[in-house]
Amino acid sequence: MKKETQLLLFLVFILSIANWLVYEVKLTNSYDFNIGWYIDTQNINKHHQQAYNSLLLTTRKATLTKYLWTGNKMANGEYPYIGACASSDRTIPFGTVIKWQGGECVVKDRTALWVFNKFGLTIDLYTEESEKQALQFGRRTVDVSYTQ
Repeated sequence: MKKETQLLLFLVFILSIANWLVYEVKLTNSYDFNIGWYIDTQNINKHHQQAYNSLLLTTRKATLTKYLWTGNKMANGEYPYIGACASSDRTIPFGTVIKWQGGECVVKDRTALWVFNKFGLTIDLYTEESEKQALQFGRRTVDVSYTQ
């Protein structure tokens, strides 16, 4: 490897850890103080968590629909509320936040199994709108993302 390439890689490494190093001045008593560098482990952990989460981010096409109050509890045992949704994909765990441009919901319920077999990923949003408004919403195909 050329020396220029080695130097460049070294500089990239140094710059990548520079935001983890913090220069600190501590007053130890009224007459003395310590000056030194330390590694900000909280910043490292935050950086690693963000990188880990980005690896787990899933983006897919999904069909959005709306459903109304039925009087029944959702599959997780709670009663429906605004912001809750049903997923046709049973591999998406309860509590997963699903986002799309213009909205988000938390998976708390399941659709019938045949919905996934027939339509693929369908996100059924709970709504307190009228039946007419829900029907006007119809079926919308959007890109959704979630972290597993």
